[in-house]
Amino acid sequence: MERTLVVWRRLGKEHGEGRGFKVNPPEVVSAHIQQKVVASRETPDEDWRWWQISDELIVERPHPGIGYGPKSLLYYLPRKKWAIIENACFPNLGEDWPWYVHIGSICHEETLGCWLFTDLFCDVIVQEDLRTHSVLDLSDLGMALGIGLISGSQLAAALDSTQELVDMIRGGEFPPAELAQGKALVAELLVPDDRQ
Repeated sequence: MERTLVVWRRLGKEHGEGRGFKVNPPEVVSAHIQQKVVASRETPDEDWRWWQISDELIVERPHPGIGYGPKSLLYYLPRKKWAIIENACFPNLGEDWPWYVHIGSICHEETLGCWLFTDLFCDVIVQEDLRTHSVLDLSDLGMALGIGLISGSQLAAALDSTQELVDMIRGGEFPPAELAQGKALVAELLVPDDRQ
């Protein structure tokens, strides 16, 4: 297990969260990502949130806020292209939906010295029974294709990744085995006593 860093890119929102989706020029995208990297690197050591467990798993202890509570953990699975929130806290969903999965892409950006997770609109929520699920924001995915934010191949990859996740849930194989490994290794580090 080693320290790492993950920054998020909400595709089409680099110009600002509340201003609708649009295709932003490369300089806006680059400045936005660089700003997030710089801000995240200023995190004090005692509050460091990102840990790489293996090539297949990165774990983050997010700050409580929209979508995250004191017991939330965020698991990044680079090969599967998912960011999975355990103990998600979305008031509009209620406590019956503790799992929230963002479909996207994640790669290590050598020039930035960090992982970059690009959210590709589509999400899947899973109830406590680990079988009941719902796919969200497919219309956003279609809109992204329509305005040129994503290519046809990116759309296909997002849909393939979503289908793989749905098949896993329906087959009784959710959460992925990688999460148990990560949770066991970082339980004390990522969920200290004052957050339990």
